[in-house]
Amino acid sequence: MIKKHSTTGSDFIEWKLKFHKIEYQKEFLPIKGRKFRADFYLPKFNTIIEYEGLNSAKSGHLTFAGYTKNCEKYNLLSMQGYTLLRFTMKNLHQVENLLLELMKNEK
Repeated sequence: MIKKHSTTGSDFIEWKLKFHKIEYQKEFLPIKGRKFRADFYLPKFNTIIEYEGLNSAKSGHLTFAGYTKNCEKYNLLSMQGYTLLRFTMKNLHQVENLLLELMKNEK
């Protein structure tokens, strides 16, 4: 049986970052002493990108506890001064425009 490669929202975001030659770090640990990981960190813009994989069977985003934990994470990131961009499969088409906006505002 041949296994099909499936593209995820995170793959799409990473492809757009590479296409626009934007430096990034995956699985970034933004808060010292916390185990929270950010999907992507863009150091030049002090911006974190999170992909909310709601479609995944193992997604913690779908439970009350998981959603609450993410709210805590996002609040702490905001308090630390990070800009936070969040995407789902439904608004993933906005990634490129927001990346272009970041690059435009940086100059």
